[in-house]
Amino acid sequence: MFAVDLNRANYEYDVNCLVKSFYPGEEITVLTPLTGRETYNRLVENSLIKISIYDSRAEIRIHSSLCAPSCVEVPCVNSFFVFDLKDCCDKETFKRDIYLTLSKATGKTLPWGNLTGIRPTKLMYNMLLEGFEDSEIKKTLQDKYFISDEKLKLGLDIAKRERKLLSGIHYKDGYSLYVGIPFCPTTCLYCSFTSFPLSVMGKYADRYIDCVIKELDLVSSIMKGKIL
Repeated sequence: MFAVDLNRANYEYDVNCLVKSFYPGEEITVLTPLTGRETYNRLVENSLIKISIYDSRAEIRIHSSLCAPSCVEVPCVNSFFVFDLKDCCDKETFKRDIYLTLSKATGKTLPWGNLTGIRPTKLMYNMLLEGFEDSEIKKTLQDKYFISDEKLKLGLDIAKRERKLLSGIHYKDGYSLYVGIPFCPTTCLYCSFTSFPLSVMGKYADRYIDCVIKELDLVSSIMKGKIL
């Protein structure tokens, strides 16, 4: 368990997602100026990552215990490796730079890159609608988000299936259903949906599915005569 000391509360979600992705299995708490004083004082001593964001740049200090050997050429101050994130003036640039920094510090990359809180296929689907070729979509998303070749291929395949399905939708006289199944074998690194590990919460799955079926029966009677 360790804490991340962050000086901007509006970056908490992105920092939390990315740090947890690079350090799976760790219990991580992000401390911000909005954290209660008692909690902050209790956990700040365990902050192995410190991120300071200023108007035109940012700095991240990562404790040596969290770093791979490849970090040795980075300046080290009192057991913390110091990374200077230049030109980090907006959230998108910050996410890119924090991803590259954590990747350098750990020696790892993430299959979905620095994507957090958005379905990758949504990006790809919109680009397909705008007329982009597959090669252009792959290059844009790889350059911007560092998505792996494998996941780009998977995402594009799904986006094309979505496009085919949605082309026959009855927008005026029909209706669509969203069925949420919040039990997952694992949680995708980019995911912000409600989900629970099947190994822990699977005992509720059958009851949940029974409720979903009841709700489907109700919706079908309410929407009778309309096109699904």
